[in-house]
Amino acid sequence: MSRPTARRALGAGLAALALAVSAAGCGDARGATARGATARGVPLVAKGALTSCADPSAAPFALVRDGRITGFDVALLDLVAARLGVRHRVVRSGFETLKSGAALDAGKCDIVLGAMAVTPARAGAMDATEPYFGVRQALVVRAGSPITSLDGVRAEKPAIGVQENTPGEEWADGEDLHFAVLPDPGAQLDALRAGRVAVIVQNEAVVRQALRDPARKGLAVIAAVDTGERYAFWVRKGRNPRLAGLVDQVLGQARADGTYDRIHAQWIGTRRIGTRLRATGPAPVTSR
Repeated sequence: MSRPTARRALGAGLAALALAVSAAGCGDARGATARGATARGVPLVAKGALTSCADPSAAPFALVRDGRITGFDVALLDLVAARLGVRHRVVRSGFETLKSGAALDAGKCDIVLGAMAVTPARAGAMDATEPYFGVRQALVVRAGSPITSLDGVRAEKPAIGVQENTPGEEWADGEDLHFAVLPDPGAQLDALRAGRVAVIVQNEAVVRQALRDPARKGLAVIAAVDTGERYAFWVRKGRNPRLAGLVDQVLGQARADGTYDRIHAQWIGTRRIGTRLRATGPAPVTSR
């Protein structure tokens, strides 16, 4: 069975580090402080715009619709742009340049979005806002499955489909379950429908978005596990605390006045997923 190990590619990590270092030298020349672009005292890389970088493969947080990048995260940062009195410009960037901080260091954008979890490695390369979304892992089965709960999964130990290098894989490994590693959520859902696995575990928001598709009819969420993963927005390390602080302020107000809930309902659903941002004890489990 596949196990999470230190198989993360060292070469890729060193390449990302080299890119970040080389980009840092030109970041100031191309960045906000050199050009003097600001809005309400917040430095920006482009005049008149809050520029965010996204890898639009993380629906419903970031995706392409009608030729433009949109999604839950984009809608939240639209609020920040409106507070600044500028437009929100979203640019596409590879995930490797996002998670390493290279896109920020190169002056490509002011902020990174798109379901970027808080990890020690990322916190060492970039500055995070306060978490805006708490992630749960959903357990999904075919309708009519004899497995109807987390206890059933633990007792039966069926074949589980997980996505590689994700909290779902780490959770399955920690539970000592039998699992097969699959490349992405689509492959997991296909394997489940085909009967190659009996259960899949994946980000609950991603799963519920996918299950809106009529082609996914016949699949059901039986439980959700809080693994402690939290999403944040990211700014350049040590360079833009005002922007990070403004994001926290704007999203705090959005939670208080109901705007966050309206955006949540539009992109994720009216069921309150991802609103617990700080775990106070063992990871809780919720059943359907």
